[in-house]
Amino acid sequence: APAPTTLSYGSDPLQALDLWVPQGKLAPLVLFVHGGGWSRGSKSNAVGRALPGHLLAQGYAFASIDYRLVPAATVEQQAADVAASLAYLLKRADELGIDRSRVVLTGHSAGAHLVALVGTDERYLRAAGLSFA
Repeated sequence: APAPTTLSYGSDPLQALDLWVPQGKLAPLVLFVHGGGWSRGSKSNAVGRALPGHLLAQGYAFASIDYRLVPAATVEQQAADVAASLAYLLKRADELGIDRSRVVLTGHSAGAHLVALVGTDERYLRAAGLSFA
């Protein structure tokens, strides 16, 4: 895959994401949240090297996020980071080439837990200016 664009969605150095977007038309977004027991891991070692290129080839935009880690942050703050990263991308969807109406949140291990929190408890999305809609 080509090199990603790295973007900051907050003021903490860990509030960053890597983004790959196919050229051409607006692309559906797959946002990935890494695992690591809530206390370790990163956006860069969280996914197989083939995944961004595979998704790009299928016409998807792919974002892999970092988030604040325990013990410096709470799990609730981590879920807020997931929602904030999504809000950041959706707010800039047109300029980034993302179809804001087609989004998948996914994650591994602790990241899957954070995605489940954001996907089932709307307060995290509401705090970031979003909703289940």
